[in-house]
Amino acid sequence: MSLALSEIISPPPAFPILLLLFLLAQPHLSLQTSEVDKNSLWKSHLVQIDIEGDVLPPLLTTAENWHQNVLDYGTTHNLDPSTMRDLRDAVITRLPAAALDGTGSVGRTRTDLIKSLSSWISHSEGRKINYLEIGCAGGDNFVPISEEDFVETAYCVDPDPKSESTHKMMSEEFFRINEKTWDVVFVDGLHQWSTALNDIDSALLSLSPSGVVIVHDSNPRTSAAASPDVPDWGSKHQHQMAWNGDVFKAVISLGSRRDVDVATGHFDEGCAVVMNRPRSIERLLVPSRGAAETLTFDEFEENRKAFLNLMEWDSLMRWIDPTGTLGEHIQNIIKI
Repeated sequence: MSLALSEIISPPPAFPILLLLFLLAQPHLSLQTSEVDKNSLWKSHLVQIDIEGDVLPPLLTTAENWHQNVLDYGTTHNLDPSTMRDLRDAVITRLPAAALDGTGSVGRTRTDLIKSLSSWISHSEGRKINYLEIGCAGGDNFVPISEEDFVETAYCVDPDPKSESTHKMMSEEFFRINEKTWDVVFVDGLHQWSTALNDIDSALLSLSPSGVVIVHDSNPRTSAAASPDVPDWGSKHQHQMAWNGDVFKAVISLGSRRDVDVATGHFDEGCAVVMNRPRSIERLLVPSRGAAETLTFDEFEENRKAFLNLMEWDSLMRWIDPTGTLGEHIQNIIKI
């Protein structure tokens, strides 16, 4: 089946956002759309589904229920698994990224999380913190965080000579020579599970007792976004979607450990938080680290919430700090 999406702007509906999705046949899932504001949640899409000339009724869904709505639609119209996968990927690839965040996390970003936890640790410990970032590219996170008053030392490791890194080397090389203790480590390097897991393990070994590791790209939306293969960035279609890689497998593999606690924020492509403390709640566990490597995307999709311990923003703050002081503190740090 070939799918494409045609979008029509409509006046803002009441939240939850109502999305009318209208699919047109195009080859190779090439999604041709009119010019729209990709960051706006307040837009509607009219979608007609055409499978080999058989026009089906339009799909009606809301942003927070899109997955269940697509499953119900497939059951009603007896769509085969391959067609369902194409339909799901075609729909969510064209939704604004924020529309796929948890409804309690809309607008939250990794920078919000880094800033909140860095400031909170500094406040709790009565000192400035050490911040480490693995993979900083243009410095969108690193530069503003490094300039905060609560930061004593800030390093970024990225081998790209054009990056804003302080250490232009591979993360493996950096951790071999590192002698510092870090309070917040943000892992956003190569989006492949083995590299991400090595970075997480190394970060945990150099973490302060009150420190945290944050792992970006932990919640891929589609099987294409979850591919471990580095994409062709010259492809026009590739720029229409994120590449998260299979970092999610690294996060899931931590479920085989009882000495670390892991939860994932349902925002900004998935932001996992890893803490040096015994696991606080039971999750759907993998029997070993190796088992996560062979996990298929369909298996992940079926048990996404349990595998990742997926949480909205407020729930994640309470999970990090059950006393509630974090939630109170960040009201003065970021816009609530």
